[in-house]
Amino acid sequence: MKKTIFYNIIITYLLLELCSIVMIECFSYAPPPSFRITKKAIPNKHPKNADIDPTFGVWHIPNTSFHHVSECFDVYNYYNSYGARDKERDLKSADSRIMLIGDSFIEGYGVDTSSRLSNIMEEKLGIEVMNFGTSGDFGSTQMRLLYEKYGSQFEHDIVIVALFPENDFLDDKFTAESKRYKPYIIPDKDTFKLIYHVDSLHKSSWHPNNIGKPKIKSKSLIKYIRKYSYFYNALAHITRVLRFESRYHSFSTEELAILKYNLEGINKLRQTYEAKLILVTLPSRYDILYANKNKLETTPLNSTLSTFCKEKNSIYIDLLPAFQSYENTAALFLDCDGHWSAKGNQEAARLIMNGLKE
Repeated sequence: MKKTIFYNIIITYLLLELCSIVMIECFSYAPPPSFRITKKAIPNKHPKNADIDPTFGVWHIPNTSFHHVSECFDVYNYYNSYGARDKERDLKSADSRIMLIGDSFIEGYGVDTSSRLSNIMEEKLGIEVMNFGTSGDFGSTQMRLLYEKYGSQFEHDIVIVALFPENDFLDDKFTAESKRYKPYIIPDKDTFKLIYHVDSLHKSSWHPNNIGKPKIKSKSLIKYIRKYSYFYNALAHITRVLRFESRYHSFSTEELAILKYNLEGINKLRQTYEAKLILVTLPSRYDILYANKNKLETTPLNSTLSTFCKEKNSIYIDLLPAFQSYENTAALFLDCDGHWSAKGNQEAARLIMNGLKE
């Protein structure tokens, strides 16, 4: 009799928990439209980016456009004749100008072109700021190779290299299962050697001819829950905050060696191009939460890159301390995504321009 009562209590408790979860999902789905996807995907003739460059892999298809739609943004991306999300630029310039290299944060993921870091800087400084940013798993190895290719073509006085520690170390890490045409450097005796996953762009899973091919939907239910479940995403966010280790602190000796090797390469190139180097690190929202939680004033990565830039007679700007002290951190990022909002781009531009005054 006691066992029956105990089992009934357990079953009742579980049913109540299940009802609570269902109610959370229902109430979070109905009222605020911002919680749910209300905009349908826009069919685009060309992919946003693809593995098309024989040197560094992922890049934008020249002279195309992409209507990028998500829960919290609706923007148009236009790519110029050499594939950058930028207006047309002359190869030579009699005036000072800046070359900006980085990943999706520099590309301006999720914001209008006019609201991007590079456009704000160009307007405020009154000089050209050429944007060579791209999304699509773009690490320091690709930044070095891109600079080797385009830095020699476009005259510039300053090159700004923007690192996003949260995924740049991962982007530079060789993974055997990848089917991308993507460059990596791996240890080779006392140095590194350059390799690619596949030996041809056309074999890449991210080649324009292959991106649209049907994929196996083995985890379609999980993807659906991840995309639409408020409870799942809230729980995932809490779990990530509790388990998160900032890449400003957590990186291996080999990961740091790869990063420094690529930065050394960029530094040698900029000397060849007679340009000044500015290195910038971009924190994620979780880096900021981690730093505030642990009351950190500096980080191992900050110390390492500060020393590197002093030795190379270059400037290092870490956005983490300023972003960390910002009153409303959430306003710096998109509501539905980890990338900067227009406000985040504005603050980043202000901080970098302050560094440029040096």
